[in-house]
Amino acid sequence: MSYFHPIPDENKWTDVAGKWITDCIFVIALAFWLVYMFGQQVVVVGNSMSPTLSDENTVLVNRMVYTLSEPERYDVVYIETEEEDGSVTTMIKRIIGLPGETVQITDGRIYIDGELLDFQPDAESILNAGIADTPILLGRTEYFVIGDNWNNSQDSRVEEVGNIAAGEIIGKVWLRTSPFKNIGLVE
Repeated sequence: MSYFHPIPDENKWTDVAGKWITDCIFVIALAFWLVYMFGQQVVVVGNSMSPTLSDENTVLVNRMVYTLSEPERYDVVYIETEEEDGSVTTMIKRIIGLPGETVQITDGRIYIDGELLDFQPDAESILNAGIADTPILLGRTEYFVIGDNWNNSQDSRVEEVGNIAAGEIIGKVWLRTSPFKNIGLVE
């Protein structure tokens, strides 16, 4: 594959240097794009996702996955919400309710459209249903998220967080990279 004129000019070093610089720029641009789309590093703050993720774990976020598909139930997602004062709040939570569904927490368990959600069946009961003690109907672009550590999480059950808009979901958390002994896929 030739990048330049097929007839060599008098200074072959110009052609070689030009090809080398073009290749380097392409590789660097590709690397930046791959890191931006699949490898945004985020540090977990708090234990609301315990036991899946712990405080100060470092994870990678796939920013591209939701441009190609819709978020699914049980995905662990990275969320950025903008506050009224312009500041940005970030969090990592698990999607429980999908657009158009009704979510309610009754007797310490989660119900989707009146059906018991069979997720973490051995986990302790949810002590505080928050605003989900009455049915919450999700809009066509809204998600209900919750931390895996149900009784120690600020999530969609809290009025200040509420339902999460699709545009606030930045990407899917897919890999824990730190601490070294816990490196692995996030499920």
